[in-house]
Amino acid sequence: MEYPIFLESEEDKVACTHSCEAIESFLKRKGENLKYQELKEFMNSQTYSSKEIECATLQEIYKELARVGLCLNVNLEGSAQYDVTFKMAESMWIIAHVKYVAEYIRDKGETELLDYVASWLKVITEKQISAFSDVEKYI
Repeated sequence: MEYPIFLESEEDKVACTHSCEAIESFLKRKGENLKYQELKEFMNSQTYSSKEIECATLQEIYKELARVGLCLNVNLEGSAQYDVTFKMAESMWIIAHVKYVAEYIRDKGETELLDYVASWLKVITEKQISAFSDVEKYI
């Protein structure tokens, strides 16, 4: 599969959105108690009308989780200088979700998706850095 995937038909976009919502709901429900085996069983129980919709769903879920995980990670790297807030520490389990979804994608053999999201995050980060005049304030 070639990434990024852009779904053409409205029907495919709706199917992808419903799948993403189901996965997001599952992740929120499990929260910090999620185990990799539970995620794998849930993900394997999902049905898709095509491989393209399945991969597009994984792409969107992983991009969102990775983006949130990166934001948390960047804030935590600065914890030597700045206090880590209780709210941020509460949210740390999201990073485990990123790891589990990445592991699931790797198990499915979709390593190109992992490469694509890593490149996407790099571009997003570089754009944000260049947009800020005071980089030290945001890193």
